[in-house]
Amino acid sequence: MYEAYGLSVDSAIPLPLEPSTGLTADVEIRRGTVDCSDIRFAALDAGDDAWLEKGWGASRVVLRFVEMTVELSTRQPLITVDVTSTHDADHVAHLVIDHVVPQWLAMRGDLVLHAGAVQTPGGSAVAFVGESGRGKSTTTTGLAQLGWRFVADDACRVVSAGSSHEIVPSYPGVRLLAPSRAALVPELPSTPMA
Repeated sequence: MYEAYGLSVDSAIPLPLEPSTGLTADVEIRRGTVDCSDIRFAALDAGDDAWLEKGWGASRVVLRFVEMTVELSTRQPLITVDVTSTHDADHVAHLVIDHVVPQWLAMRGDLVLHAGAVQTPGGSAVAFVGESGRGKSTTTTGLAQLGWRFVADDACRVVSAGSSHEIVPSYPGVRLLAPSRAALVPELPSTPMA
């Protein structure tokens, strides 16, 4: 069992998080076969460089990555992961925690932003929204090194809290491109990004 995005996650896929105990699962992630024979995938433009296809079927949404196919149940808190073409467990875990779980949250009606977030010294949250490779993780890491509290990298879940909104911490991890890693945290070994 893991905690991420304010959820208790029971995952058969090892995630880059500290395991937790004594929790009741909000969502289960299991390994299994995902049948796509009845799925209608969204049409892509001829020039699209898509790394993810999304399709719909009876009571489920299917996400098709190059490396794996994922089924998000619309009837129960269940995600099924069918790893098809990689043995890179770190890459699979990255896709699950940074892309699949946020997609599941959005599918059930939560507001999820492609953003990094920090908490200011005054207690307010600031989210940095942008396309991939635009500096969200670099900005949040730099601010965290200045004493701001790191809240989220890559995906922010926003929830209502009375008359305001709060960003729910995602998980304690960040993925940096090599130049940012070398500039901000040179003591950490560099590994290829997914």
